[in-house]
Amino acid sequence: MVSRHRPKSSRQCQQPTAQPTKVMLNNIIAQLRSKVRRQKTTIRQMQARIEKAKAVQSGSSSSIATRLMQQKIRRDVRSRGMRWTKKDIACSIQLHHKGSSAYRLVRNKWKIPLPSSSTIRRRIRQYFVLPGICNLTIRSLQSKFDASSTNQQRIATLCFDGMSLTPSLRYQQHRDVVVGCDPRTADDSKEQLPRPVNEAIVAVLRGVFQDWKQPIAYYPVFRTLGQEGFGIAIDECLTASHKAGIKVVALVADQESTQWAHLSRRADTANPFLRHPVTGEPVYVIVDIPHCLKNARNALMKNDIKFNECKLAKWQHLIQFYQNDSGPSLRLASKLTDAHFSLALGQKMKVSLAAQVLSHSVASGIRTLVHHNELSEDALQTAEFAKRLNDIFDMLNSAHLYGKGFQQPIHRDTLSAQIDRLTEAEDFVRSWRFLPLNGRAVKPTMPFKEGWLLSLSATKQLCTTLIRDHHFDYVCTRRFTQDHVENLFCIIRGHNGFNDRPELSSFVGALRSVATSGLAQPDSTSRNCEDDNCEAAIIAACAPTGAGDCVTTKAGPQNSSSVVCQAPQQQLLQKNWTPGRAQAMSRWKLLSTLADMC
Repeated sequence: MVSRHRPKSSRQCQQPTAQPTKVMLNNIIAQLRSKVRRQKTTIRQMQARIEKAKAVQSGSSSSIATRLMQQKIRRDVRSRGMRWTKKDIACSIQLHHKGSSAYRLVRNKWKIPLPSSSTIRRRIRQYFVLPGICNLTIRSLQSKFDASSTNQQRIATLCFDGMSLTPSLRYQQHRDVVVGCDPRTADDSKEQLPRPVNEAIVAVLRGVFQDWKQPIAYYPVFRTLGQEGFGIAIDECLTASHKAGIKVVALVADQESTQWAHLSRRADTANPFLRHPVTGEPVYVIVDIPHCLKNARNALMKNDIKFNECKLAKWQHLIQFYQNDSGPSLRLASKLTDAHFSLALGQKMKVSLAAQVLSHSVASGIRTLVHHNELSEDALQTAEFAKRLNDIFDMLNSAHLYGKGFQQPIHRDTLSAQIDRLTEAEDFVRSWRFLPLNGRAVKPTMPFKEGWLLSLSATKQLCTTLIRDHHFDYVCTRRFTQDHVENLFCIIRGHNGFNDRPELSSFVGALRSVATSGLAQPDSTSRNCEDDNCEAAIIAACAPTGAGDCVTTKAGPQNSSSVVCQAPQQQLLQKNWTPGRAQAMSRWKLLSTLADMC
């Protein structure tokens, strides 16, 4: 018998159609798999909650929330009062740093057992009593890095950076001091008046082998510390660090005018170091690379930069690229916005804006538009400049062990090849010439160019020394930047709510909280830098000690960094301001004097 069904064609055999029942079963299977994934996620979350509950019950967790819950559980107050552990004090200082009013609300209204504000003040007031080196911090570091610590753990960098303050004068009657003034030597024919402090220079140690940081000194000044005062501050911090058993191998600073004038006088590209005042060993001088990148962007906005003797980079090419790429279609550089080119007030300080303009993606986008005849071929030279500058920035800002390409750290196995790359980068930067857009004469150099060259030379020699002499397997060059100090300033600005320019008293109080509680990373979304992954070197929740823990710094004769003038031990404001006059002066007269000076 011949079958009535026709045989299927070859196309029907190759592409069988799915049956409705099979489609329905596949949908059911997908739904069940999704449900299994959700249940597994729920199980993991419940297990994490169980572990947290066990940690609260056993007291092994150190987070603030856990500590509060633990205190809530043990509400029984002993006959002689509550006994607080060091972790309790440290967590309470962190909470008090965020807001004293919220701290009082939690303690008084919610009845959560917390140390009183007076207890917290007793713990932190022993630190940074006077400007200069905090000897108590140095002793704590000396105890931390004892004989059991390895030589690699003791290696650190010393970083100086300044934070802008709001000028203010305050008279503290219980101490008989005037806070907030910087005495200056005035002309003999004029009356000497106190000048209000408007900036604080902070010295911070940062580990190279381990991720730790610790502020050790601060210098409140009017405008600048001065070349002589900055040199004295460097020697004081290096001597104190040596006393604590810490080996400082690099000095990191930005290009503030007086600081750069002092550093460029003591170090150059041939010998990019200064001598340690105690050991005589070289301390390499490195200019903060993010600051150099911002300065390069700012120079490109005002000048055409000639490099490799015949090529020219122009800011106008970057503007044309953004205008052609900012349409509604698929973008080649999606992160670029109008803020990258208009640069409103304060935007020039952001490193991210400069890094996103002079980036690899922008260079690739320019090449693409040139290939499609949307930009002139001259823009290829600007693309080359942006790419090479981006590669140099990546080499000097490596942060991860497993970074790729130019972002990888300097390894022992590839040391010679990476040193050759840095040498090529030196030649590239050395070839820069600046052609002002206003038609003035060509500039062969600028301060930021010298900063690039000094940093490249110092990084080569420092990494070679660390790998060959100190047995490092690799070196992450981001540890030679000021990112950790910028994050420290962000934490200080978040004291009792955000304050971009705090007064001196608020600054010192916030600095004490940071130095004693272990606050290391900011939680602000508007911060200028990424996380530096550093922890506080010490959590100084110890018993109060004597008042002589801090010493007053000796700055230059023309630029005294002393901002707290104690009487009668020292003259209040050199000749004209006696202790009796200071005590008799009322608050409104202090404010009026400040208004006249400002």
